[in-house]
Amino acid sequence: MQLFADAWNNPHFTRYEIPGVDLNRVLAKEYGLVIEQIHLDHLRQVATSIEAGQYPDRNGKIHHRGEGQPIFHIVHSVAGSEKQLRNQWFIVHETEKPEPLRIVPFEEMARRHRLPRYLEVYIQRHLGIKLSRNDSSEPRRQPSRGCHLRHNELNYFPSLEANC
Repeated sequence: MQLFADAWNNPHFTRYEIPGVDLNRVLAKEYGLVIEQIHLDHLRQVATSIEAGQYPDRNGKIHHRGEGQPIFHIVHSVAGSEKQLRNQWFIVHETEKPEPLRIVPFEEMARRHRLPRYLEVYIQRHLGIKLSRNDSSEPRRQPSRGCHLRHNELNYFPSLEANC
């Protein structure tokens, strides 16, 4: 890191800082309004996000979700021990039929066996937690094919992984 700092501070070098991106604005432009109900289960270390089609604000005005993508739901949890934590994600889009192209970005993320870059930045900058990567000889889990959970199965958390 010192090498970078020295180079950055050298007035003879060309440097450029890419401006930060307002992720919420970009997502709103691409997908429209996303309305989510979030449930945090601290005991089980599970965060559940259920998207809703509409939501009334404090004044009673009804806001409708954008149509840029199908309704989706996410269950995010951790498993394993303190020394061997596993980051688990279960994502379902409510589509008319399975759409394999929707899972391509998630399969790529699973193949890389890493968090998306924006999550790494958030964890380090906003939570103040230092992250480091280490090579593991442990085999990497391949994403399951054809895992599609219906909305009414989302309360079935203990067996989600086994059913995918």
